[in-house]
Amino acid sequence: MGLYINPSAGSKEAWLERNGKEVDYNNPPKWNEIENGYYPVIIADNGLFTAAAIAFDEGEYRVFLTPDTRPKQLWIVHEKLLYTVTRGDLNNYVDKPYIP
Repeated sequence: MGLYINPSAGSKEAWLERNGKEVDYNNPPKWNEIENGYYPVIIADNGLFTAAAIAFDEGEYRVFLTPDTRPKQLWIVHEKLLYTVTRGDLNNYVDKPYIP
């Protein structure tokens, strides 16, 4: 694990509200049901801060969906938009890099 969104302006939550689609964390789509070119982003409330991690493959997705004590939200976001808030680092994690 280790790829997080970091918008240059505003909060992660506000960025996701503008650029993603929230889906029910308690009834998540299966990995193969997520449209090609989109990735899940999971916000976990860690108490003092939130983290918005990109599930860049099926294994990461399973890990993020594993229940724990933290409140979580699930968003689906297009890779083109994720590219802008990962400074292009998304390409280091995926099999088929996005080319702007």
